[in-house]
Amino acid sequence: MMPRSPDQPASLPATIRRQIRSKANVSYLQSLPAFRVDEELPSDIQQMLNAIDAAAAKKSSGREQ
Repeated sequence: MMPRSPDQPASLPATIRRQIRSKANVSYLQSLPAFRVDEELPSDIQQMLNAIDAAAAKKSSGREQ
């Protein structure tokens, strides 16, 4: 393994912290629109998930017989 040069950060976490705190990153993040997480899934996605659950239950109950 090659020795680190004096300008290299000590570790990956230090590099990540430095980049997150950079003025350019802060400016970019502040320019992004705020977003929110919906509490409920849209009905079409919920129906698809229910169908997947039903199919999985049917398949697993068929294996037990």
